[in-house]
Amino acid sequence: MPSAVYQGAPSTYPGGFPAGVSIRGMPLVFPNAQGQVFYVNNSTSLVGTGQKGGSDNNRGTYNAPFSTLSKALTACIAGNQDIIFLGPGHAETISTATALNINKAGVTIIGIGTGDARPTITLSTANTATITVSAANVTIVNTVFVANFLNIAALFTLTTAKGFTLESCNIRDTSAILNFLDCIRTSATSNANDGLVVSNNDFHLKAASGAVRMVSFLGTHDRVKIVDNYYQSDTVGTGAVFPIATGKVITGLQLRRNRFVLVQTNLTTTGYLITTDGSTNSGMIDENRDHTLAHGTLASSLMVTASSGFKFGRNMHCQAVDKSGA
Repeated sequence: MPSAVYQGAPSTYPGGFPAGVSIRGMPLVFPNAQGQVFYVNNSTSLVGTGQKGGSDNNRGTYNAPFSTLSKALTACIAGNQDIIFLGPGHAETISTATALNINKAGVTIIGIGTGDARPTITLSTANTATITVSAANVTIVNTVFVANFLNIAALFTLTTAKGFTLESCNIRDTSAILNFLDCIRTSATSNANDGLVVSNNDFHLKAASGAVRMVSFLGTHDRVKIVDNYYQSDTVGTGAVFPIATGKVITGLQLRRNRFVLVQTNLTTTGYLITTDGSTNSGMIDENRDHTLAHGTLASSLMVTASSGFKFGRNMHCQAVDKSGA
């Protein structure tokens, strides 16, 4: 990290990089980024020479980082395209429904590190603990999120949050009884979460029973993109990975190139991936692969509720134990 880098300057190269830049394989491409840059790290084991330990009394620079994401958010300016870097080894625990509200539009939160060195945010203490997103165009990249309480209702609760993006993150349960139910729960207000993107994430959900979902769609939303994710859920209960609430529809859906490893031994007769009572949904479901025990035969396997309005390309499904796909 050059010594000339300081809070308020995106880099020492104000003209940017013509083809973007990648740091240890993580692409950092922010065209026309003019916002401030803040650093957050409360790890005591990774403090380098000349660096201060994380504190919310610091300035939020690389050498004097904040200790909490909430403090960095208060320093951001809505719509300014500010960037927050979470340092390797940074760890926070969210214990209530109000402890972390991402409420600054245009903020990008990037975790630094690989494997277990990535920053980790743990939800604990109450099943109502959640991370609220209440601003547009928020992006979260390369961060680990862990459930550490029974049946946490939702990891992310979206309110007025168009353009929310979750990319290259790891979402996991601590055990079969310390778990998430919804990873993302949308607003019931129509179009409040248009442009939702869930891309290249790993979900490892250990809940042994009950309905467990990647995205629970409570409202009507447009231009939803769910691509290149790995989703593993151990629950034997019924319930689709993407339930759409009664009377609501999803339009412009891209559900592509995802991998689903499901159990669902209790029959899910109305769709093991998507359930809906709407016929005016739209979008493409293509190149997904799944294994689920929800049905005894291929003939009875139903990926999506019939007459949904979605279009289908080539998807691969397997419903038998220890057998190859069909």
